[in-house]
Amino acid sequence: MKLDDIHTKQQLLDSLAEIGPQFDAFIASLTPAQLAGPRDAASWTVKDHLAHIATWQNGMTALLQHQGRYEAMGVPPALGAPGAYDQMNDIIFKLHKDKPPAIILVMVRDAHMRFMRQLNSLSDDALHKTYSYYQPNEPGRDTGAPILNWVIGNTSHHFLEHLPWMQAIISLA
Repeated sequence: MKLDDIHTKQQLLDSLAEIGPQFDAFIASLTPAQLAGPRDAASWTVKDHLAHIATWQNGMTALLQHQGRYEAMGVPPALGAPGAYDQMNDIIFKLHKDKPPAIILVMVRDAHMRFMRQLNSLSDDALHKTYSYYQPNEPGRDTGAPILNWVIGNTSHHFLEHLPWMQAIISLA
C-alpha cells in the first residue's frame, strides 16, 4: 500500500498488518550471528537497522502522546530540525551499536507494542490533526499535512524501506 493510499486509521492498520508478518518472519529466521554479523556499506548490521526502526517508532509513540519525540529517541531536540536526519541516525546508531541482538529484539517488540497501543487509542480525527497539534513547541516542523503521514513514514513504510537493506546484508554472509 502506498503512502498516498492511506487516509484512515483502518488503512494504516491494514498496511501494518500487511507488512508485519513479512517483517516478523524475516527477523525470526535470523540467528544472533546474522543479526549482529555482516555489515552493509554504512557499517550497519541487521540489528542496527532494527534499533533504528524501533527508535523512530518510539519517537512516533511519544509524539502521539504529546511528549518529547526526540527525547524519546535519545536525540537532542536541537537536532530535530529538517535535514538533520543523518546526524540523528548517527546518534541512534552509536546509542545501540554495542547492544546484543537479544536486547535489540526486545526493544523492537516493545516499541511496536507501545506504538500499537497508542495508535489503537486514537480516532481518525486525531490522525488528521497536524504535527503542531501534537508538538506545539515545534511549529516549524508542521507542513500542514496530517500526522497520519508522519506516522506512516515512521512505521509501515519505514519497515518496507529497511527490509530490503536488511535482506541484502544477510545475502552478504
